[in-house]
Amino acid sequence: MEGDTEEDNLKFESFQTAISELTSSIPWTNDKFTQYRFFAARDKDPKLAEEMIRNAVEWQTRINLHSIMEEWGDQQGCDDMNVPGGYSRNPKTERAKFADNHSYCGKLKATTNAGAPILVQRLGLFDLSGTVREELTNLMMHSWCYMLQDGFLSVRSASLKQNKMVKAALVIDLDGIGFSIMRHMATIKAFSRIGKTYFAEVTKTVTIVNAPMFFTGMWSMISPILPAASRAKVSILGRDFKSGLAKHADIDPEVLPTFLGGNGADDEVCFARPIERGCADFKFKDGTIPDLC
Repeated sequence: MEGDTEEDNLKFESFQTAISELTSSIPWTNDKFTQYRFFAARDKDPKLAEEMIRNAVEWQTRINLHSIMEEWGDQQGCDDMNVPGGYSRNPKTERAKFADNHSYCGKLKATTNAGAPILVQRLGLFDLSGTVREELTNLMMHSWCYMLQDGFLSVRSASLKQNKMVKAALVIDLDGIGFSIMRHMATIKAFSRIGKTYFAEVTKTVTIVNAPMFFTGMWSMISPILPAASRAKVSILGRDFKSGLAKHADIDPEVLPTFLGGNGADDEVCFARPIERGCADFKFKDGTIPDLC
């Protein structure tokens, strides 16, 4: 890839050889851009990259990720290997509809100026306290995994179409966030662990907007659990974020949802509504929720 040394290229070829039987049987792993995401995610160490991609394949099979994607959304086109180019949100079961109403993630129909997917999280409104109180963490992790996989498949598709490495722009809206989130660092780490363990190099930029002053302190607690490369992607902006967002993520602010001051549809992102007390039994209506960790 661009900027790699001859040594990097040799290491990447070694990695490709080591996983050749995997990439010949698992369609979503068979392109060089996907393979390179795992290679780059483990600092271009062939053995660590091999371990990561094998773990990702095993994990997707174990939790039946395809079933989760079908429960939560509809496929958006497929390539020659029948790999979806992403999904459009369309929860089909009662538990998925419930979680979709209270979750906080979404992918915009619009793209960055360079044609990369835009992912948005209404993290400031996410009722993390209610999620923990009602023992719905696993269910909400389904929403999180749906967004991660949708983003992963979307950047894979965009890379193949543009014949270059494409990564998504992630916008995290902290409007409404309170100190109570600090009580749930273990849960935040559990969500983060899934992303950094099984999903390789999905985002190019992470722009945090509407960040309150106290978030700087919280970031100092969260950031150490992230890889150095992930921390380097982050820009933290306050209320007046439009110009900074455009510069950092190459996003036209007009394509954002109206809750972020743009002209896009708010329902492209889950509404992150509060979770009522006493709804804990809901999660058993159509089966036990698989543990995704």
